[in-house]
Amino acid sequence: MALVDGGPETILLAEDDQALLELSASILPERGYHLLAARTPGEALRIAATYAGAIALLLTDVVMPR
Repeated sequence: MALVDGGPETILLAEDDQALLELSASILPERGYHLLAARTPGEALRIAATYAGAIALLLTDVVMPR
């Protein structure tokens, strides 16, 4: 199975597991995506509210504290 490169889209990732956050932060930019990473829901909301560009996709953990 071949991997497909992404475009210039921006992904907002909300993940409280540090290992998954770091793995995603290394893989997604390598595939061509611009990544915004947040460790808490509040941080994700702040990023979304202040980011000047378009966010094409939100990836979030199913269960997060707070």
